[in-house]
Amino acid sequence: MQLDIDGIIKHQRSARNRTACLAVTVFIFSVVFIALGVVGQGDYEEAVAEEARYCQRVELGVHRDFNENINCKKESNDEH
Repeated sequence: MQLDIDGIIKHQRSARNRTACLAVTVFIFSVVFIALGVVGQGDYEEAVAEEARYCQRVELGVHRDFNENINCKKESNDEH
């Protein structure tokens, strides 16, 4: 029985290459996923801040409450 050393070495290199490629792919997807999460959180925080500024302008009488999607009425938490 003759051992195919070259075939074994090629198989080991191929397995290492696949593992390295998988690790790089997982890393890239993780970085992209985290980046999208950070950007999404920033967008949300900006939208909340803009809504607060809008309600402040309505309260000051700068303009009327024209945006039906934003509720500027302060709700009481005394219902407990």
